[in-house]
Amino acid sequence: MKRGAAAWLGPPLAHCLGLALALGLCGACSSPVTTSAPHRSSAKHTSAQASDGQWSWSRWSVQPGSLRLEREGWQLQVDAMGVVRGTIVRENRFLSTDGQPFACIQGLSYARVARYRLEGKTSPAGFELAELSSDVRASPCESGERPLRRYHIRSGVDGELLVDWDEGSQVLSPILSASALPKFHEGRALEGRWSWQKIERESGLERIETEDWVFVPPAGSQASTQVHARYRRLVRITDTSGAIIPCAGSDRYQFADEYQLVGTRAGLELELTEASVKDEEHPCVTKERVLDSARAHLYDDALVLEWRGGRIQVLHPGAP
Repeated sequence: MKRGAAAWLGPPLAHCLGLALALGLCGACSSPVTTSAPHRSSAKHTSAQASDGQWSWSRWSVQPGSLRLEREGWQLQVDAMGVVRGTIVRENRFLSTDGQPFACIQGLSYARVARYRLEGKTSPAGFELAELSSDVRASPCESGERPLRRYHIRSGVDGELLVDWDEGSQVLSPILSASALPKFHEGRALEGRWSWQKIERESGLERIETEDWVFVPPAGSQASTQVHARYRRLVRITDTSGAIIPCAGSDRYQFADEYQLVGTRAGLELELTEASVKDEEHPCVTKERVLDSARAHLYDDALVLEWRGGRIQVLHPGAP
């Protein structure tokens, strides 16, 4: 999935460690071990409730230039007839450890998330479960549908569940709160803040471009199909050797332009046109701004724009 042309400004391992800590997987960035042991909990469940409750599983692995964090959250219920129903939320999160962005998201991390519906039946030897269907969270990094699995599950110690399927096995640890499980969110509102950044280094100059986008809910009867947006592009140029840039009289300079856009929306597809630009004059900037247009697709974790000429730009939710 890697690499993009832009670099990331900041310590990649610090970024990785911060997210690993947020996911409760501290040590993932610095340990030389390839794979961690499954998380084990001291919570105890009685054998009668061994197939009724919430369980989790996690693993991390090191890959060239990146770290992969895998998490699963299982929720199971068994009825009086011994029928077991539940769900799995499976999250695979990838983090860049060398500062190079992933091309699919133009960023340092992304996640693939899917939810599976389970059904099965208990037996004296445990119980059998089958994945009946799956929902995959829309993402520009998504590779497609997953094959469905069938599981044989037995009770372990301290409320653990021992899970086997054709290609492998794992140990699920009981948890007391669903808040610790990975979440499956579908749908993202277009309105609000989005951001984008690119960093390029060439011939001793570092160029950082940052865009702060705002999509404003339109008023009136056409609100569901009309799109209004604006963005501010801030460009910062620095001579990394400290030499003076003649047009700036310093080793650095910056300028900002503000764009207004209008467009239309049909479901998750958008057509956007830059209607006007308020450009900041600067002695180092001689190129005239040219208004552009783009087609866009709204995902659950990104807004992907394709500008005229085929240039791809991926906006991320939130402020820069």
